[in-house]
Amino acid sequence: MLFVDARKLGRMVDRTHRELTEADIGRIARTYHTWRGEKDAGEYADIAGFCKSASLDEIRKHGHVPTPGQAALLSTGWAA
Repeated sequence: MLFVDARKLGRMVDRTHRELTEADIGRIARTYHTWRGEKDAGEYADIAGFCKSASLDEIRKHGHVPTPGQAALLSTGWAA
């Protein structure tokens, strides 16, 4: 499973809505395509604070909390 934390991307357009730029959307899309192993997409790598690839066993080990913010998956590298 690929986790992407885009909370720091884009800009707030009002108190509750964040708008991503074309560059932000492109970064997320490139990350997804590399994670999928698509031809010519490059090699996937976890990026602390942005993306993390986790197996079902890793998710299970951390209490089945598949929300990056709640489990602090991206910034801590799964350290409990």
